Amino acid sequence: MPLLWRCYLALVAAVVAVALNETSLLLEGVRLQTKLQALPEAKAVYATILEQNPRCADAWQLLGTVAVQEGDLAVGEKHFAHALTLETEPEKAAVVHCNLAEARRLQEKYDQHTVDHARTGMALHPTEFCRFVLARIYVGQRQPARAVSLLEAIVASRPAHSDAWHTLGLVHLSAKRLEPAARSFRRLIAVDATDPRGYIGHGLVLQAAGRLPQALEDFFRALALAPDDFHAALLVATVLHQMGRMDDAIDRYEALVARKPASAAVLNNLGAALLHAKHRNDGDAAVSYLRRAIALDPGHVQSYGNLKAYYAERGNLTQAVAMLREAYAVSGNDLYRLEEVLLLPQVYESHEHLVAARARFDASLDALLQEDLVFGDFFDVRFACRILPGKLAEIRPPFYLVYHGLNDRCLLEKLVQLYRRTVPALGFEAPQVALPRAAGCIRVGFMSKFFVRNHAHGLLLRGVLAGLDRRVFCVYLLVLPDASDTLDPRLAAAVDYVVVLSLHVASVQQDVAALALDALVFVDVMSEPLNYFVSFARLAPVQVLFWGNPTTSGNDQIDYFVSGELLEALPDGDDAYTEQVVLLAGLGIWYDPPEVPTLLGHRADYGLSPGWTIYMCAQSIFKLVPAFDEVLASILAQDPRGHVVLVHGRQAAWTAQYLSRLGRTLPTALLARVHLVPRVAGHDPYMRLLSVADVVLHPFPFGGSKTSAEAIALALPMVVYQSPLLRARMAAAFFTCMGLDRYIARTPADYIALALRLGTNATLRAEMSAVLRARSPLLWRRHDVVAEWSQFLFNAVRQARD
Repeated sequence: MPLLWRCYLALVAAVVAVALNETSLLLEGVRLQTKLQALPEAKAVYATILEQNPRCADAWQLLGTVAVQEGDLAVGEKHFAHALTLETEPEKAAVVHCNLAEARRLQEKYDQHTVDHARTGMALHPTEFCRFVLARIYVGQRQPARAVSLLEAIVASRPAHSDAWHTLGLVHLSAKRLEPAARSFRRLIAVDATDPRGYIGHGLVLQAAGRLPQALEDFFRALALAPDDFHAALLVATVLHQMGRMDDAIDRYEALVARKPASAAVLNNLGAALLHAKHRNDGDAAVSYLRRAIALDPGHVQSYGNLKAYYAERGNLTQAVAMLREAYAVSGNDLYRLEEVLLLPQVYESHEHLVAARARFDASLDALLQEDLVFGDFFDVRFACRILPGKLAEIRPPFYLVYHGLNDRCLLEKLVQLYRRTVPALGFEAPQVALPRAAGCIRVGFMSKFFVRNHAHGLLLRGVLAGLDRRVFCVYLLVLPDASDTLDPRLAAAVDYVVVLSLHVASVQQDVAALALDALVFVDVMSEPLNYFVSFARLAPVQVLFWGNPTTSGNDQIDYFVSGELLEALPDGDDAYTEQVVLLAGLGIWYDPPEVPTLLGHRADYGLSPGWTIYMCAQSIFKLVPAFDEVLASILAQDPRGHVVLVHGRQAAWTAQYLSRLGRTLPTALLARVHLVPRVAGHDPYMRLLSVADVVLHPFPFGGSKTSAEAIALALPMVVYQSPLLRARMAAAFFTCMGLDRYIARTPADYIALALRLGTNATLRAEMSAVLRARSPLLWRRHDVVAEWSQFLFNAVRQARD
């Protein structure tokens, strides 16, 4: 029974001073109400008393408790107010004042009127009950210091007061005083080990501290005590979500939706989980759940944020912006304004559109830096790390910025500056970083979400991980969970330890800090949010960025950017990095030779004619900027037999937007010779598709390393472009390493001319294929790259130790 009824009824039994018949009726009503839960019968008894004596304050107050117990808070408040006009005894009037205040609190009426009733009760008779009511009102008013003072007085007077310990723990938790919160919940557990609230509260503390496995244990304990506890069940699902166990979380969310279809919190989290679990391809279902959450609670701001993610991924930036503006309208959280700034198209309508989008990005960051932004509680609403369930969403770094092919340093520095100023908790520093390090094994960790099969970020490092001398190094693979793919077993076999992290920033900070690494290598920071935001912390004395995303982090907590001599145009490109650039000698790239399938592709498999000269650019559509359209148009215009083959975008809308742009920029006759084939998944299918090309076009201003290596393994004639920035130098570095600089274009005109020479001259294509076949072994399994990595890591750690 809620506190106001329990405390008041105990008082009635002790101090009632009315006629014997009236007393008997009151006690019978109390028995019906408390022991039998027969509320209608109890209400009838109190009504009978009031028919005989309309001025019986006890009956009016008890009638109020029944109304509140039935959920009719307004009627309960009305009855308490009437009882107050009749009560003359100070001690009983104190209880009426506090019951009235509690009824108003339950209606979230945290005004002065409510406080005055509670304070008056305290003045008339400062009981434990009155203190507790006033403390909970202060909690609602966000006056934690006053609430804590009253609650500590209660537990000092009666250490077994479980409700006070619970509320005290929640007050400390809301103020992020995690250790006092944990102590309060442990005291609650000591008072009553069968009360699930103690384990739930303690689990919430552990969750906030990033100790997810331990939090999950506490929530399971709570569920064991109260199997029907909806809140505990939701917390279990939420932690599974945060740990990246997406399918398990979805199963539990679905069960919770069946139990409570009108829970906006569960609907939001289920929608967020389905969006994250891309392998399930349940985007439409996710949208349906998120829309239902908003219909139930228009103020459920994270549902708007999740819908933004859905629409942005599908190239519908207009709808994505609409969701962010709705979120800002209901929350006032400036984070949603920043998210609007970070939205960049996957496909641009024109070069002018790209330039304008970039200028808007820059100007908007400048404007935000001039403001005192309020991001709410950043850790409460981002990356599935809400302390309480029902608030899961994420904010992404500007992944598509690098594909502009321009120097991003200034923009990314501004973004980092904005986050550091507004979210200081991102600047966590592991305590052991400042401690002296004993000489010994160098502990180095490599961290990414993309250590999955057939992904370039892992393939570029597999040989390095395996080759580092174990007499000197101890190597950790730090894996961010991917619900849609599994860890590449070859990468797991290449390291000493595999540590699977969570989707919770604080948890990752704690887990990585606990490893006491000497060096931490972020393989990429722009592809997904967790690596990006964790990189703001200082988790190791040496922190390194590899070029999984070939651009700077803009982040002063990253000490080094590891690249290669042939990959950079330094010193001219030096201003592109905030990090100290480390140039590994020569190629600086490890690749195992890509396996060539026994069976290659046939043009008929893709609806392509054997008589065409096929110029293939089997790259992601967002790499094909408007300026590259002119290159394709020139090639087609000068080679009547030429046909350009591209692949569909990951989203149908991207393909439609790209074709719409080509329709405006290419004459109809040329457009008819542009063919988009379906995307293929996996190494062998991609190699079979690539094998039907006569000439491979390596795009610019953003190229590719893995796709270039695969074309070279097939000995396919390829046109490559060398720009001043790393993002379009990977293939050129391969060619230089093989002594094939004559096949590298350095201007768009050179590129078009080389493509046409190869496309129109079968003999030249054969010669280039023969050279690639003969010289490609120079690229594979370069142990000098391992030696270079080893020397760099050894020197950097030694310098940090000194």
